[in-house]
Amino acid sequence: MPNLNEKKCEVVQVRLDAYMDGELGDEIAGNITRHLEFCADCSESAHAILHAKTLLRRAVQNEVAPNALRETIQKQIHAEPRLFRFLFVRKFLTAATAIVLFVCFGLFGIFVWQRRSPSNLAGKSSPSQTFPGQITELLRIGLGDHVHCALEEGYAERHYTVEEMSGKLGAEYAGLVPLIKEKADDGFDVVAAHHCTIDERNFVHLILRKNEKILSLIITKKNGETFSGRGGIALLQSSGIALYQEAIQNYAVAGFETETDLVFFISNLTNAENLQIASNAAPAVQNFLEKSSVNL
Repeated sequence: MPNLNEKKCEVVQVRLDAYMDGELGDEIAGNITRHLEFCADCSESAHAILHAKTLLRRAVQNEVAPNALRETIQKQIHAEPRLFRFLFVRKFLTAATAIVLFVCFGLFGIFVWQRRSPSNLAGKSSPSQTFPGQITELLRIGLGDHVHCALEEGYAERHYTVEEMSGKLGAEYAGLVPLIKEKADDGFDVVAAHHCTIDERNFVHLILRKNEKILSLIITKKNGETFSGRGGIALLQSSGIALYQEAIQNYAVAGFETETDLVFFISNLTNAENLQIASNAAPAVQNFLEKSSVNL
């Protein structure tokens, strides 16, 4: 696909916020998805928007403003009604934007209040402080292999026999083919499986397909990475396995770790559907890997 010119990048940048909120039609959203796969600048902008939305959402969910702060904000609103009348009556900003500004003012007040609280003045961190961007960074390891092999190289369009896939995986990993087919939703078929290398990192990659739905199971050896200590919150515990998931570039990306491996489930399914398959498969995949002593 040829590089898109700067004008098209400008169009994509303007629509990124609506795209991340799922407010665009399928055709426009599809065009933007394809653009993000090949444009590093726009992809970086999309990631920044997602990160900001995640931070705001978690801040709103986790923080409760003190009563004194709420009363102060309410008094300021009533004392300066002209500002809000200007926002709505003159249609300088949309109602949604004004609400966002109100939330941001409130969060800023919470931030100031926390900074002045005794625990933070003593140098202690807030127990609710999280760093979701670090989890996203780790999940991108699997996403990069999915985009390269399943989409760019076209493996999702192929259909190998079980014997061919077993040969490509080798005896150590051939058992993953029937395992993942059993754990995925009905109708998914394993169409490709192989070893691959992206940016000098080795992967085991299985690709499943159900009509236009594409799902990858990706495994790679740890290189000092771990989900622990990155501040993220596991969305689901499946048989004692902590599963993490983010929506990245319009893909659902879930991951977990064993003592030696990182395991990813990436798809164009909904977040809930992708997480359900990951939850179903994770215990069996972990058990399979613990029995294998092979280095990728």
